Amino acid sequence: MQYTVILVLIIVLTSCVSKTKKAVLNEEVVTTIQQDTTKQIEPIAIIDTTELEHQMLQAGLVNIQQIDSTILTDIRYSQTNNFLKKDIYGQYNKAYALPFVAQKLKQAQEQIKTVNPNYSLIIFDAARPKSAQQKMWNILDMPIAQKQKYVSNPQKGSLHNFGAAIDLSIYNDSTQSLLDMGTPYDFFGKKAYPKYETQQLQAGELTQLQVNNRLLLRKTMAQVGLKHINTEWWHFNACTRKQAWENYKIIE
Repeated sequence: MQYTVILVLIIVLTSCVSKTKKAVLNEEVVTTIQQDTTKQIEPIAIIDTTELEHQMLQAGLVNIQQIDSTILTDIRYSQTNNFLKKDIYGQYNKAYALPFVAQKLKQAQEQIKTVNPNYSLIIFDAARPKSAQQKMWNILDMPIAQKQKYVSNPQKGSLHNFGAAIDLSIYNDSTQSLLDMGTPYDFFGKKAYPKYETQQLQAGELTQLQVNNRLLLRKTMAQVGLKHINTEWWHFNACTRKQAWENYKIIE
């Protein structure tokens, strides 16, 4: 009987040691995975993400800062510092985009650093779910014809809704400030229209420095294949709306 008890104790202790070794091994594997940032980011569910972030991941988008951690973000629709004066995103405050768009931004960041090592791209908005687009549409109280100048109709879809559009500017780390673009982000008026820059420069409404800063931003984006629009100096597209509907999934 005594020998039987001793044998049982040995088996139990051996099992505990084995489990402990497995736990340590699992911890080491997790640590290794977390430290290996060179691997391609996979669109899988991550613990403790917000509902909006889950939607981004499920749509196959990537966190731009996981592609290049030096790119800055100041997501304006997760605060009230925007033209709607409303927090649209709540807890979500990250910048997601289609993988190829994120890679283009990485290239643009590298390019802007060659101009001035203190310069960095700073993103104000990137992928935006259609539900958030609808919320913005509903908040803006004005006739539809006027409203469409400021917010894309959710029924037609914005390129932001596919993760194929970026709102951004340039930040100067040495001065701890944004480059002067003549207007703040989300300024909805002709002074923000690139198509009027020459006219406004001649009229003294924009300075040469402000125009040069816009040109630098546009040149940097153009070099990586992101196209500007004529009505917002901060907005750049990775494709047309038709191409987005044909090739990508809209984020609901």
